[in-house]
Amino acid sequence: MKIERGVVAGMDDYFSKPISKEKLKDKLTDWSEGLESDLIKRNRVNLAIDWEHLHQISDGSEEFEQELLQIFVEDTRNHLKEAQAALLKGDYDAVSRAAHHFKGASANVGLTEMQTIAGKLETDAHAQQLSEAAEMLAELADLLQGVQAFLNQV
Repeated sequence: MKIERGVVAGMDDYFSKPISKEKLKDKLTDWSEGLESDLIKRNRVNLAIDWEHLHQISDGSEEFEQELLQIFVEDTRNHLKEAQAALLKGDYDAVSRAAHHFKGASANVGLTEMQTIAGKLETDAHAQQLSEAAEMLAELADLLQGVQAFLNQV
């Protein structure tokens, strides 16, 4: 398995003797970048995210995408806590505001599933129908945890 990942990453080269440290260093750098991209690509499959959108807003910079997603996670985690507290109080307006935030922020980074759930939560809160709100907030929390897990792996 590890050998296959190495070959996929381009580790099928050879060196002619004598091997210089500089050539070895350059080749190892190339191979490690290939392995990192392979890991990122495999983990991306697990996220419900519009990668094309995220690539577009980041100009294709994986590092910037990771920064955007980390900022999103930190910010959304705080709003999620606020929404959960508002739900316990029966504060429809506060739940609606938090859902609106989730909807916009998740759309900005291409998290389409979160955007859909947040849109429904916002609509339900406007209609003062919060019977499914706890489940939707739990789904949003799970999806947010998935984004954090992805970020922890890259």
